[in-house]
Amino acid sequence: MAKSKNKSSGLKSKGERPNVNKKVRNAVRADRVQISDSIHSAEYKKAIILSPKSVTDGTRLREKFLAEEAVERAIAPLLNRFAIAGLTKAAAVQAVKTEKVPDLNSKWGVRLKNYRDSLNA
Repeated sequence: MAKSKNKSSGLKSKGERPNVNKKVRNAVRADRVQISDSIHSAEYKKAIILSPKSVTDGTRLREKFLAEEAVERAIAPLLNRFAIAGLTKAAAVQAVKTEKVPDLNSKWGVRLKNYRDSLNA
């Protein structure tokens, strides 16, 4: 590839590949996460949690995975109830970790009611 002679500082592809922004290429790469990778990581976590060695030793990795699993179980009902009104997973996780679930319920209960009223109007 040769340096372009115009004002841009990038390289010109000469037909080898389309001139695509670096951020776009990286985004496409990130979207290509293999399903097998996520399955593999889930199996790995399950093996760590259930292994007899980690149960007796009380490893930090096992404790971390159990804590993550507990947070996932706690946010599932919140997301099922309030996701339609716009609650994000990040907000639900923050509420669970800071023990502010009652505040979240009251705040998003009002937003959910307003959302449903706007649909019925």
